[in-house]
Amino acid sequence: MAEIALITLADIQGYEDVSDLFDLGRLNAYIQEAQRLKLRELLGAALYQEMFSNVSDIDTIIAPYDDLINGVEYEIIDGEPIQFYGIKPYLCYEVLCIMFARNNFRITDYGNMGFSNDPQSYMNKPSRTERRDAMNSLRQSAADYRNDIVLFLNEKYSTYPLWDGGRMTPKRAQVYIKSTLS
Repeated sequence: MAEIALITLADIQGYEDVSDLFDLGRLNAYIQEAQRLKLRELLGAALYQEMFSNVSDIDTIIAPYDDLINGVEYEIIDGEPIQFYGIKPYLCYEVLCIMFARNNFRITDYGNMGFSNDPQSYMNKPSRTERRDAMNSLRQSAADYRNDIVLFLNEKYSTYPLWDGGRMTPKRAQVYIKSTLS
C-alpha cells in the first residue's frame, strides 16, 4: 500500500509559521513518520489501512474518508452541531512536534525558523524554558485535535466499523515538564 502524505507544507503553515524554504524532503519524511506512528496508533491498523486504500491522492478521497481526513459538521443525539476539523490539524501538530524535537526548528522573535548553519541564526536562541513551553503548546494542540478525532469516531462508529478504539475516551495531553529547580 502506497501511503500518500495527507498534509502539505501549506497545511502546516495554516497553524504555525514555517518558512517556504523548509526542506521538503525532510518534511515529507516527518509527515510519513507522523502518519505511520501517531495516526496509525490512534486509528488502529485496520482503519488506517482501509483509509489509505480509499485515498489515491489527496484530491481523490472516497467517502466516508473525506469527512475523516478533511472534517465535517455533524450532529450528536441532542441535535447540537459540532464542527469536526478532520485529521489534518492533528497531523500538522504531530509533524511540528517531530520537527521541533529534532532541533530542526527554533522559536525566535521573528517566528518559527528552520535550523541553519548561519552563525547569525544563533544570536536570538530561545531559552530552555521558552523551548519547553513551545513544545508543550504544540503537544497540547495535538492532543486537543486527537480528542476531537476520538469523539468523532466514537459518534460515527457505525460509519467506521474498523475503528478499534470504539470505547476509547479522550485523553489529556501527555505533557512532560522538566523542573529547572535543583
